Amino acid sequence: MSFITEEVQQTAHVIKAVVCDICGKEIKVNSGQPEEDFLHVQKPWNEESRYFGVQHTFDVCASCYSDILVQFQVKIKQEKVRVVNI
Repeated sequence: MSFITEEVQQTAHVIKAVVCDICGKEIKVNSGQPEEDFLHVQKPWNEESRYFGVQHTFDVCASCYSDILVQFQVKIKQEKVRVVNI
């Protein structure tokens, strides 16, 4: 069996920045790693929601996240985690 082949060029998309969906701040990404931490939310809604059939995806910088935290009426669970550098 023999094959006829064709060389194909593929375009790769590289993420250069993450944009905070609240304030618009750009967080630069170098070699696949963001320069600052941020919150990424991806929420598919179920049928009990008014958003049934919709998925919301957004990113929030650390500064905006701090602003969100103070708005909660019930304090969220917060605990220290062990960080391991690889």
